[in-house]
Amino acid sequence: MYLEVAIVRYFKFHIGFLASIACAFTMPAFGASVDFKAYVSVGQATYLHADLNGDGREDFVYALGQTTGGFAVVLSNGDGTYGTPVNYTLPYGETSGSIAIGDFNSDGKADLLILGANNSQQYDLFLYLNNGSGIFAEKASFPLSSGVESVTVGDFNHDGIMDVAFLQAAELSVWFGDGNSGFRVGPTMQVSTGGNLMLGDFDGDGYADLAIGDPVNYDTVEVLFGDGTGHFPSQTTIQVPNGHSVFAATDVNGDGKMDIVASTFYPDNPSSPTFNYIDVYYGDADRTFANHTIIPIQHCATGTPALAADMNGDGINDLIVPETDCDNLSEGAVYVGVLTRNANATYNPDQIVYTSPSPSSLPLLWLDVIRGNADAKPDIAFTQCNATPCSLVENFQTEVLLNTTSGNFHTCDAPIVFEGIHVCSPIAGSTVASSVPFHIGAAGQVVMRKVEVWIDGNKIVEQLNGFSNYSFLDDTLTLTQGAHEVNIYAAGWDNSLQEQSFSLNVQ
Repeated sequence: MYLEVAIVRYFKFHIGFLASIACAFTMPAFGASVDFKAYVSVGQATYLHADLNGDGREDFVYALGQTTGGFAVVLSNGDGTYGTPVNYTLPYGETSGSIAIGDFNSDGKADLLILGANNSQQYDLFLYLNNGSGIFAEKASFPLSSGVESVTVGDFNHDGIMDVAFLQAAELSVWFGDGNSGFRVGPTMQVSTGGNLMLGDFDGDGYADLAIGDPVNYDTVEVLFGDGTGHFPSQTTIQVPNGHSVFAATDVNGDGKMDIVASTFYPDNPSSPTFNYIDVYYGDADRTFANHTIIPIQHCATGTPALAADMNGDGINDLIVPETDCDNLSEGAVYVGVLTRNANATYNPDQIVYTSPSPSSLPLLWLDVIRGNADAKPDIAFTQCNATPCSLVENFQTEVLLNTTSGNFHTCDAPIVFEGIHVCSPIAGSTVASSVPFHIGAAGQVVMRKVEVWIDGNKIVEQLNGFSNYSFLDDTLTLTQGAHEVNIYAAGWDNSLQEQSFSLNVQ
């Protein structure tokens, strides 16, 4: 689990704890600025998010501490605030580890897979089904031979049903979902490292890939290229030369291929120049990651990786970067910086949208882009320690920064469901004049990649624009007079597809 890895880093490098949290916002003087509403406190350490109750806002799931053993669900109230955590206890006295979210019984609701273990070395994968209101009940348990380091879901065999992949020591296992609360054991393979599984399509071939960041030496990422059958016959290793780093999979340049971002949080040589930068290794069709850039940041990187999303509504992915003071790593302030990207691939200086007090906590242990309210603007969530000792999960707290930037964001909100397509225009079956405006929002089970419009069997346009489990398209198409068949497709980074079809008559 990512949070557990972060706690290990905390003790390894003696980073101080947070006595209190405060927010500070700056109003940058240059263009392409971003603005955020004062943070919303969620409570405890969250690291998974999805719309669990069908209100168009993402909710949170997290593993409870050793003393409690189970997991908790925090539902949004629909207004940017969050409710009281609801705790669940696992059977057999097991403690929850990694958690994954997906629809495993084909009812369109977000279910949970919980990996558990107890002191008797019993290991199980528990399936909890969602009643649609964010209330869960255990459906099944699947015994495992050993503990699991991390888990992720995706459509690995391209059959439209969510599968599960998990790491046990240095072995990757894939189980194929049957769409009816069951799984079929699939292939296994040896990998060079354990660590956090990251889903993506790093070569753009249309098949789900996986990446694993080394959680021991923090200097390599192993990328496994899928073949669409659940196997990963080809691998590439990215070596980061600058020191201890953490990694994220995110599409930095918006080209439809997933990239690897490396944040060096502790240099091999502490007396070396400060590490106020992040590394980006760009995915490519030849699987080499040869295109590599170094992007400077205002402060120094932390033990939490950067992510990419369009934060100011200009259609270009920006960078969200956790940062800390370079001259005082153990007690300096921590920040969330947004680097807006220009059309020529350069970045504007960091805009600091969150600042903790100094002396501060340890650096942010988790950061992600979420849908905190029902609009089409990406919001930010992050977790910090707010009480001692920081070794206890219950002493962490998650904050949400709601995006209030005035920009050219998408006009069609994503649907208020776990998975689906919302076509705001054109109206199915209508008669319209050309040119025809298309405004579409989509929601998916995994991080979303794109929306496509096909007319009469031909792909006319696609847009690689989205955040979290949502993607969007806004365009105007010139169509010939007469009847047309329209197919709208939305794809996740595992290339799982959703489709909506309708007829359209153009005058």
